[in-house]
Amino acid sequence: MRKFLAVLVSIVTLASFSIAQAPSPAQYLIDEALTTLEERYFGFAQIDFNALNQNASARLELACKDVLPCPFSVGETTLDSVLSSVADGHTFRLTPIAWAQFVANSDNAPLPMVGLKFAPLPDASALVVTRLLEGSPAKLAGIERGDLVWAVGGVSLEQFKSASEAVNAITKLEFDKQTIALEVSHLGNEHKTVKLEPAELKPWLPSYELRSDGVAIITFYQYLTGGLIASSVHKFVKQAQAAKAKAIILDVRGSGGGSGYESVAAAGAFVEPVGTQFESVRGKGKIVYQNGEIANSGFKIVDPANWTQPVVVLTNHISRSAAEYMAFFLQETQRAKVIGESTAGVLNTSTSIFPLPGGSSLAVTSGRSSNLAGVPHPERVTPDVVMTDDMAALSQGRDLILLRALEMLK
Repeated sequence: MRKFLAVLVSIVTLASFSIAQAPSPAQYLIDEALTTLEERYFGFAQIDFNALNQNASARLELACKDVLPCPFSVGETTLDSVLSSVADGHTFRLTPIAWAQFVANSDNAPLPMVGLKFAPLPDASALVVTRLLEGSPAKLAGIERGDLVWAVGGVSLEQFKSASEAVNAITKLEFDKQTIALEVSHLGNEHKTVKLEPAELKPWLPSYELRSDGVAIITFYQYLTGGLIASSVHKFVKQAQAAKAKAIILDVRGSGGGSGYESVAAAGAFVEPVGTQFESVRGKGKIVYQNGEIANSGFKIVDPANWTQPVVVLTNHISRSAAEYMAFFLQETQRAKVIGESTAGVLNTSTSIFPLPGGSSLAVTSGRSSNLAGVPHPERVTPDVVMTDDMAALSQGRDLILLRALEMLK
């Protein structure tokens, strides 16, 4: 629901200008992006904006030397290089597809998907299936968590420049609603080709599982879908209480950013009051959850939960932004133990999203965060028990971080 302000990620519409006013589409894109960055940036990187603009101009001049008029695509590649030099994980460009995913997740709108998430398999040219969406084409086709993908559309993984390029190829086929042929193996068995037809699916929302040993697991994928993330968590906690579960595991491995309200209110099912403070070029703000609502926001949880039994949070190196916040809120208050890898490292900032000419968008680090006592947040969550999220073990059917958490809860 858009009535809730997204604090960790907000959307800001740029003023409309005629592209004809710029020397080229590429130059227009760079000018708009760097102007916005200079106006809104409030992170911790020490940016020399004059040097950044000179760097962008030099790169663009070289890239556009033989291309007139210079297209958006050249400007996007140049912008990506310039932004990488800023070295701030909350400042980056979203491709048109990533921007479409962001908007769909925010609006709880469907997108064509097959329902898979991946991680690279170290020392091998393969992707490991890390998540499956219930009811998705991939789930219905019998693909399982831990399965290995060796080829996409007949192209082996070793022919892609990186695992990210292979995942992007799959995502593009999804958006184009084309059949996706994956060469897959399960637990080291022989390879087989699985053909998947993308279906219109709603965003990945938190999922719930109650194990036979009395441990409930809530898995997170994103915190963008306003009004549905935290409310799902409170509902699941109520289910766990009704089932007399002995503990809850919160799995935020691979989970990304979203609304500060959703992150704070989700943590509020386990500890309260809970919240954070933000400071930006436009002032200061505070988000505090207590008694089922976030003060002065209109954000309320119907039938809020209050879990008092043990909690463990699972993290990895790509748990980022809102996922980091929720994990930190519970760790800082000693409400939960954290097991896994140190997180992505954008816990101490927030970001805003600005649409760009050409269909992509710009994420700008626009805020700095601290706890309710005014103490700045650390850069990342450091687990109480540090473990590698071992993809080789997962491909053999063993989730080592989860197994350690279950051992702790015995």
